Amino acid sequence: MNNAESRTPPKPGILAALRGFFAAVTSYLSARLRLLGTELRHAGGHFALLGIFAGALAVLAFVGYLLLVLAAVFALAAIIGGRYGAALGTLIAGLLHFAAGGVIFVLLRRKAREPVFRETIEELKKDQQCLKPNPNR
Repeated sequence: MNNAESRTPPKPGILAALRGFFAAVTSYLSARLRLLGTELRHAGGHFALLGIFAGALAVLAFVGYLLLVLAAVFALAAIIGGRYGAALGTLIAGLLHFAAGGVIFVLLRRKAREPVFRETIEELKKDQQCLKPNPNR
């Protein structure tokens, strides 16, 4: 019997098992980081839209405030002695700007309540389910 023929292949040792484990962990983390990158790109658009709505709200609220102050000035001038037409028109314009600001505020609140990292959260929940001990095994 030849010495080479009687040899059995060596069993994988602890180093091979550790290499396999670290390869699996690295692959898992790489997949999660790619998913996070995708989610961050989508979140960037979401936050940009929130910023646009917040900016529009600030502008409309400021213009509404200025018009209401101007209407108050015209109203006082009218009470003292003048015409009400200009004051009433300015007051209505100011109220319309505040109404538009209210609509933008409602839109902003709705957008802000939407979950941002939906896919990542779902994947993490699936991972947690897989990691829970199974009593049937």
